[in-house]
Amino acid sequence: MVPLQMGIPGGPELLVILLIMVLLFGIPLVILAVGGFAYLRTSGDDETQERIAELEGEIDQLKADLDVDTVTDDEPAVGDGTDAPGDDSQPGA
Repeated sequence: MVPLQMGIPGGPELLVILLIMVLLFGIPLVILAVGGFAYLRTSGDDETQERIAELEGEIDQLKADLDVDTVTDDEPAVGDGTDAPGDDSQPGA
């Protein structure tokens, strides 16, 4: 006797179908994701290193400017609005 209809797939049949689906779709997607991540990570390193070097240069320039400013700030500038010692003149008097 031959059955007229196919039965509902049971546990082993569903596991085989799931395994086939994972092999056909899951593994290639994982490979593409890992490859894409690795590609983006390596291509971004050059730009990142260049940007870091540029920012370090700007920091060094700012430190140099700050050192120059602190040396000149030790001596009061002429006409900077501060009263010199012994200057008792009152404005408008």
